[in-house]
Amino acid sequence: MKKLLVDADILVYRAASAAERTLEYEPECFVLMSYQGDAQCLFDDELSSLLEKAGVRDFILCFSSDGNFRKDIYPQYKSHRKGTRKPLCFHSFRDAIFETHAHSIFTKPRLEADDCIGILATQSPDEYIVWSDDKDLWQIPGQHLTEDGITNVTPTQADYSFYLQTLTGDSADGYPGCPGIGPKKAETILSVTPHWPRVVEAYKKQGLTEDDALVQARVARILRADQWNNQTSEPILWNPPTIA
Repeated sequence: MKKLLVDADILVYRAASAAERTLEYEPECFVLMSYQGDAQCLFDDELSSLLEKAGVRDFILCFSSDGNFRKDIYPQYKSHRKGTRKPLCFHSFRDAIFETHAHSIFTKPRLEADDCIGILATQSPDEYIVWSDDKDLWQIPGQHLTEDGITNVTPTQADYSFYLQTLTGDSADGYPGCPGIGPKKAETILSVTPHWPRVVEAYKKQGLTEDDALVQARVARILRADQWNNQTSEPILWNPPTIA
């Protein structure tokens, strides 16, 4: 029986955010409050809905850990999020999920939930279905749960999504990609031959180098099974494939 790989960062954040309420404590005095029990109900309902859509009963909740190896590669990664307020019960609720679902949690040092999903999904592709609302996960080949049901992402499609992300960057994660390259222009570049030399050529046209492109690629890359050293608990940074 297959299991659903869940981007639990998203579920916990959504539930904790939706559980917040603004109350008028006294005239012109407002208080923001949160019931963690509401967050739990919302979390359980959404998880049950996802499992039903996927047609499975078992799941693994993938969470980001403290620290992030991408900041060693590109220090500005997600730096714009500093000081952004988390939902009131976020940390307490996350801790509660770790306790109640202890046997279904998967997290690794300095990795994001996306990486945890990518490692498991590519380690045993026949065992898992991927769910996340983050477009980054389209870099991972295999079965994905979408609003329309189960979609199969081929290795070629997954690599295309990775190269596309390397060109366009991601403003939500704070890395720029190649200057002047948006989604449409990136699609045009990759429509000829979607491989690394085309990406490098685009960077060089902007006065940058292959090393610049490689930094962005390594930040954009969602880890797969062969990019995680389980013995040392360290990522293996992506390198361009050798083209004959």
